[in-house]
Amino acid sequence: ANCNGEQREWGKFFHELLNAEIARANRYKYSFSLIMIDIDDFKKINDDNGHDCGDFILESLAKQMKSTVRQQDLTGRWGGEEFLMLLPETEIEGGVALANKIRKDIEATSYVFNEIKLELTMTFGVSVYDRPMNIDKCIKMADEALYNGKRKGKNCVVMTKPKEKPIINRVDRTAESG
Repeated sequence: ANCNGEQREWGKFFHELLNAEIARANRYKYSFSLIMIDIDDFKKINDDNGHDCGDFILESLAKQMKSTVRQQDLTGRWGGEEFLMLLPETEIEGGVALANKIRKDIEATSYVFNEIKLELTMTFGVSVYDRPMNIDKCIKMADEALYNGKRKGKNCVVMTKPKEKPIINRVDRTAESG
């Protein structure tokens, strides 16, 4: 499972979509959530079973996550074994609820590649865009939450702690993520 030129192009395109979402959020005064996701111990999967198995796992997880989110939500591979989700009009509580649902679904699923049965877990970092900031800061907040989860022992969901009250109107979408 390697990051190639096509993956870099997807990353640029996804970044453009994120910036467009910021413009919409600012214009219409709503928040959105970002979820940074990392496959726990993915290097071991590749080392033990080969890169074809790693690619199978990446594709399987992408399909599984995509089938769980709303049509307007975006899920993309962010790099290596990381994925990034954009959840428009979703407060952090809705992002955390969705991340927990996906985490439990993946933990309960057995993935079979060439008769090899694999059990997986993932760690999730959730941030919210609820005040003017650039997208890189919002991504960094999700990434820091993700790595706090890794330090806590993996297979968990960690959200960023807002330092100040949101200044964009709250739109509760929690019920839609469930």
